[in-house]
Amino acid sequence: MKLSGADLLIKLLEKNDVEYIFGVPGGHLLKFYDSLKNSERVMPILTKHEAGASFMATGYSQVSGKIGVCTGTVGPGATNLTTGVASAYMDSTPLLVLTANVGTSAIGKGGLQEATGEGRTVNHVEIFDGMTKYSSMIFNSGKLREGFMRAFKEAINGRQGPVHLDITANTFADETDIEPSKIHSVNRLNVNGDPDLVREAADMLMNSKNPAMLVGYGALNAHEEVGEISRNYGIPVSTTLRAKGIIPEDDPWSLGVVGLYGTNVANKYLRDKIDVLLAVGLSFSEFTTHTWDPKFQPDQALIQVDIDYSEIGKNYDTRIGI
Repeated sequence: MKLSGADLLIKLLEKNDVEYIFGVPGGHLLKFYDSLKNSERVMPILTKHEAGASFMATGYSQVSGKIGVCTGTVGPGATNLTTGVASAYMDSTPLLVLTANVGTSAIGKGGLQEATGEGRTVNHVEIFDGMTKYSSMIFNSGKLREGFMRAFKEAINGRQGPVHLDITANTFADETDIEPSKIHSVNRLNVNGDPDLVREAADMLMNSKNPAMLVGYGALNAHEEVGEISRNYGIPVSTTLRAKGIIPEDDPWSLGVVGLYGTNVANKYLRDKIDVLLAVGLSFSEFTTHTWDPKFQPDQALIQVDIDYSEIGKNYDTRIGI
């Protein structure tokens, strides 16, 4: 079937359960917004400023567990998005950032607010490259699906985060032939730890005399498992500030939040001769560890579970990394 690039993008968003798009329409985005008004499943949320759009998309994603989507037109519309996008990047929050750019026939000619990096112009892709997992320009509607699928996959898999697509004005307007079966959702990929290391970690916890768990925001969707491990093994649990609530603070095994804004109980217990510490989904940040206090290093073993391998052993020696 034939679809304009704008219509194709809306259908891809619908298939991936996108509910809201936060942003400010601009000239090069109007074809997209014309298509958006015909959608019965995706609602545009008009903001007064693009920074508000990126922060609203971030907040929506953090509360809903779904990807947030924000838009900005070429030039200042796009650059206004950056603070919220950078915040999402630091918080590992999945966003799809859509910016418009001049049509391909105008690239390098100094079109209104051109941001392709040609001549004396800023470059949208380079601006967002340092604050997203993936940043790319789409030059024509035939490449739109491919770019969307890759960006969406990057946003929701592994260590989640924002991604950016910079779409030329002609891409929204031009038609493309596409098979309906190719318009589908992007799957989340399962990540499993090494079974042998998991068994070794379980043995250490069972044989520990003074264990503890420290849980971060990365364990948000594992709150049931955290509670089950704590009760079955009799392990006190503390959380980072962002993970507050993963285990109810009236739970008999809860120590509360640890760190500069934490409870006295948590801060004292985790720095008082813990022999085995199970750390899940956190980076051992400055605020969590009282500026990397060496007393957070357990006497026998730190077991660190994280979806991002670069976090394992970064600030404290890790005996088992999963």
